[in-house]
Amino acid sequence: MKLNIGRMIAVFILVSITAPAWATVIVSGDANNGTDVGGTDTIIDATTDLNISGFCGMGSSEANEECWAENVLGGGIDLMLEGKTEDVGWYNTDIADLIAFELAFAGGYYIIKNSTTWVLMENLFEFDWGVLSLSGLLDIEFDLNLGDDMTISHVTEFDGARQVPEPGTLALLGLGLVAMGLARRRRIRA
Repeated sequence: MKLNIGRMIAVFILVSITAPAWATVIVSGDANNGTDVGGTDTIIDATTDLNISGFCGMGSSEANEECWAENVLGGGIDLMLEGKTEDVGWYNTDIADLIAFELAFAGGYYIIKNSTTWVLMENLFEFDWGVLSLSGLLDIEFDLNLGDDMTISHVTEFDGARQVPEPGTLALLGLGLVAMGLARRRRIRA
């Protein structure tokens, strides 16, 4: 019996420390080479007019960007502006269609902008990194104009409700293993 519990604990520890299968890593010649940047962030919405709903005002101010993002997300999420970073550099990853860039504030949501379009993204994986699918951006006609300068016009970051999927999943797995061990122990005693 002790051997089976020991095996369950060993499996739990092994699963807990194993890197996720969906990891994306940076492939560059600098200090960030090999950095795990998580999975692809989700495109929530895109617009060429922040005042499309008539509530947010004209122009590209941080307040208008926050207003638009809150309207897109609905009344359940209250965003707080963390900050805006100009000329954000990006990195190639081990997946040809994905690029990554460092987020300054590790928020749950962020906006990337080029000269005419704003794109609201949800960061679900590594909160210190934004990961974009180039084909996903092209589907919404967003051109990053990724030339030799390797920069994104600007990134506005917000703190809001965010999901953290993996620790909850591992805790649930651990509870399931404990429950199975206890059930087996009771069945053996009976």
